[in-house]
Amino acid sequence: MPTRLQDRIKFYDEITIFLGQSIKTKPHAHHALEIIIGLETPLEIRYATNKTLKTRGAIIKPDASHGISCGKGLTIFVHIDPESNLGNQINGVFNLSEVIDLDTTINQKLSTYFYNYLSQHYSESNVKAYLTQSILGERTGTSIAEGLDSRVQRVISYIKNTCKKEAVNFQHLVSLSELSQGRLMHLFKDETGITIRKYILWCRMQKAIELMAKGSKIKEAANSAGFSDSSHFNRTFVSMFGINPSEMIK
Repeated sequence: MPTRLQDRIKFYDEITIFLGQSIKTKPHAHHALEIIIGLETPLEIRYATNKTLKTRGAIIKPDASHGISCGKGLTIFVHIDPESNLGNQINGVFNLSEVIDLDTTINQKLSTYFYNYLSQHYSESNVKAYLTQSILGERTGTSIAEGLDSRVQRVISYIKNTCKKEAVNFQHLVSLSELSQGRLMHLFKDETGITIRKYILWCRMQKAIELMAKGSKIKEAANSAGFSDSSHFNRTFVSMFGINPSEMIK
């Protein structure tokens, strides 16, 4: 297994893929739609109230609290932007509860694909196409999920483009949406499931992880991503991923 974080994580525009081993997390929640595949050993996923799923692969709904025990085998974590077309389709087709157990056939397909992925340089379009075919299959295009409200989409695009460079100006978001502040906050929560503040925090965390993968120290990455101090960053990281940032980069 690769030892450097930059060799174990791949960032695309709408997908992030992380390779882990012997991971055990505390209960946590993040905004990505997550696909977890145990390449070598089964997983144990703890969710909801005292529910446990033992599986080789599962889909976890965005913002759903869960804990993971991966054993000693290699595990692939695929984070999909839930506001993307693929994320929206999966949400719409499965009408996701907190956790969906993937059937044996899909697990075998994904395990084979991601074993090959470790030694290949697949493009984002290749990954999307394979996930679409293997997970959605004939259900592709049958989703009743609708796209985001165009005003919320404008706000999200601005946040994504801005948070990696500078602080996001909330009043500019209000102006961009052409809504009142109260109406924007209400609509954004309805459309995405989280508040604007939490969405910005999620984007800043992704920026910090990208910087860590490029070699930045944890404190440097946290500061560059706009976190007030290392303690705030560590607490937020644990709440989103269930482990300390030092455990990710080791």
